[in-house]
Amino acid sequence: MERKKIIKFLENHRSYPHQAKKVKHIDTHYLSDVFLTGKFAYKIKKPVNYGYLDFTTLAKRKFFCQQELKLNRRLSPEMYLNVLSITNQNGQLKFNGQGEPAEYVLKMKEIPQQYLMSKLLKKNKITKKIIDKLAQIVAKFHAQAATSKKISSFGSLKIINKNWQENFSQSKPFIGKTISGTDFYFLKRSVEKFSSQNRNTFEQRIKNKKIRDCHGDLHKGNIFIAPEKIYIFDCIDFNERFRYQDVINEIAYFAMEMDFVGKKELSYYFIDQYFKFSKDQKLINLLLFYKCYRAYIRGKVLGFSLNNNDLTKKQKEINRKKAQQYFQLAKKYVAKMQKPILIIGIGLPGVGKSRRLDLLAQKTNFEILKTDKIRRELKRKIDYKPKSKMLVYIEMLKRAEKILKRGESLILDASFIEKWSRNQAVELAKKIDIKYFFIEFYADEKTIKRRFLERVKEKRSLSDADWSVYQYAKKCLEPIKNELNYFKINTAQTPEQCVKKIIKKLSF
Repeated sequence: MERKKIIKFLENHRSYPHQAKKVKHIDTHYLSDVFLTGKFAYKIKKPVNYGYLDFTTLAKRKFFCQQELKLNRRLSPEMYLNVLSITNQNGQLKFNGQGEPAEYVLKMKEIPQQYLMSKLLKKNKITKKIIDKLAQIVAKFHAQAATSKKISSFGSLKIINKNWQENFSQSKPFIGKTISGTDFYFLKRSVEKFSSQNRNTFEQRIKNKKIRDCHGDLHKGNIFIAPEKIYIFDCIDFNERFRYQDVINEIAYFAMEMDFVGKKELSYYFIDQYFKFSKDQKLINLLLFYKCYRAYIRGKVLGFSLNNNDLTKKQKEINRKKAQQYFQLAKKYVAKMQKPILIIGIGLPGVGKSRRLDLLAQKTNFEILKTDKIRRELKRKIDYKPKSKMLVYIEMLKRAEKILKRGESLILDASFIEKWSRNQAVELAKKIDIKYFFIEFYADEKTIKRRFLERVKEKRSLSDADWSVYQYAKKCLEPIKNELNYFKINTAQTPEQCVKKIIKKLSF
């Protein structure tokens, strides 16, 4: 009843020592209640105990309000103002009154909700310029963040393994609900294997003092992009184990969330800019490991909400599906922790190569680059002659190198009918030291003619090639000889049948 009285007090606009026409109450259903008054925001912690945090006593809530104020002032001092008491004197509640403290509240400058990064992303209002500025802020923050022998110990393999085992034990009850048994044990085996094989990497990060007192919860919902400045808020104040971490773990969380909402380009740009400003070592596999870690935690926490009786059946179902998506993302990161693969698609115009490679990219989650698309971006005339083609291939391979160096597997969709074009792709694969495969697609000429007619009717192809272009390309075709990583696919089969054969052949 005491808590209900406090919430009712905070919901009343007359309770505040400043003018507040109305109050908006935001219940997080998890850790806190926030009250927006127009000029200031007030936050109280819920009296909950989740094991890794404990707010069950008034003294603990006071301590963690003070911690939240102190820690968040590192990044947003203008936003975090004070910790106030709500006192009870003869049944009357008041801010900083004469009576006994009934609760402690964190007072903050209110930033309009419209400036939340999560909302701006939905409206496509987050630009590279904003990401650039954010990367600078985070890099500077990490450079100045505290480190010590105690903080560094949280980067040890012992603590990392403890965090993972906690994740696995807490998510195990949700097998069959948010994650399949197959995916659960695949992720568990993969993570344990990576940890044991990369002990030296984790130890070197400690030696290089890359374990810092970080923010701990750097994601799109904890960032305001206001006209006057960027505010990063709501860091982890309740558990040092979640805040003392490798700086790569911190940026991996933000990048993972960008990946999750389909903003891969911003994700990659943030990572590139962060490493540029921080001058840290860009360890792709470690970045993927921590992206996987963050995606797994998000899936786990959303799973917890299925046991929350305060949520509606509809909200629980939304959270269940979202949790499944995070676990699938974690699985994709694990797959990318292996060395990337380069697939080079070969085929004359009209054989059905692009449709099958599109489906292969979808099934494997590989990136794909198409010369037809690049040609249009470069606004080159479609003439398929060597000089014009070479410029397009050079641009494609330039883009390919960036993608492969990020650790992404890649499919190249081009004709590759001349030996010089194939040689360039092979040289790139050897330069990065990755596996490559040639897949040649073919069909009989009767089928090819029919496809050209269908293409004209449906207007669904990026390519402008027709029967005359096919005949010209056929004359230029230089067959592949003595190539071990090479096989052919007859596109008389459906795209699904072709892709199934490719996946089986390459043992994905």
